[in-house]
Amino acid sequence: LAGFGAGIGFAAEFARVVFGSNEHTVIPGKVYRTAQLSPQKLARVVAEKNIRTVVNLRGCCSDANWYLGEARTVHAAGISQEDVTLSARRFPAPGEVARLVEVFDRT
Repeated sequence: LAGFGAGIGFAAEFARVVFGSNEHTVIPGKVYRTAQLSPQKLARVVAEKNIRTVVNLRGCCSDANWYLGEARTVHAAGISQEDVTLSARRFPAPGEVARLVEVFDRT
């Protein structure tokens, strides 16, 4: 029964992430997290939530279309973008962890 419950919970979370918006409030009015947003949706979320800084956890990828769209949108909104390089496949470099903490402290 516990395994069945865990399976249902996993399936529900999987469906929410894959088919849902994958936008979440971390600290109401202060911190939000999302998956990669289109430039149009990013502009809407920035305006709706009064975002002042976008923290990109995939690092600077100046040759990637998603990065250019995000950077242009952030620039057009007159807000800051902080690029920190993290990976889901390996432990972060100590310097990147320190940078992320510094970004959170400053913003």
